[in-house]
Amino acid sequence: MITVIKNIILILGILFPMLQARENFIQLPMVIAETTFDDAIPLPKEVFGHSIGEQHTRTDQIIEYFEAVASTSNRVIINEHGRTHEGRRLIHAIVTSAENQKILDEIQVNNLKLSSNPKKVSNKNIKKMPVVAYFGYSIHGDEASGGEAAMLLLYHLSAGSSIDIRNYLENIVLIIDPMLNPDGRDRFANWANGNRGHVAQKLI
Repeated sequence: MITVIKNIILILGILFPMLQARENFIQLPMVIAETTFDDAIPLPKEVFGHSIGEQHTRTDQIIEYFEAVASTSNRVIINEHGRTHEGRRLIHAIVTSAENQKILDEIQVNNLKLSSNPKKVSNKNIKKMPVVAYFGYSIHGDEASGGEAAMLLLYHLSAGSSIDIRNYLENIVLIIDPMLNPDGRDRFANWANGNRGHVAQKLI
């Protein structure tokens, strides 16, 4: 299970530097060895009109993308867990295999048993349980790359068909929280998009 989490962290380690590269927009689907991507899963650009990294994505656009993926993938469900001070939605995606999605209540009960009375849970039972991991992004409003990376990870895990991805999803229930501060994110995104500069073309 630890290996599964390490591999997902490795994916994130690849995605974050790509987001920070200047004028290097993220082209999807990515070219990854032994991986194909399901055409039925929408690309971010198909949902809100720009590629990841081309401009700052607003809260409503991120939520729209998460819901678009959930509507086409049996690996993803979306839950709303609250509202911000300014009334924006707080959502998270639960990403796992289609088989695990059918038994989420059972997985939750087993994890509660493990945490409430671990002495009654055998190692044999633990080995059969998928890992439950929470990834929280964009804690502060001006931490822009987190929300963008959350969409990339969601696309990768929902559309990818490699053996590795299927193995991840069979062994992990991943909770993706794309932004903890939508109000601050939108203030920053609107400012950044409204004041963005452009690289000047060469005069000669």
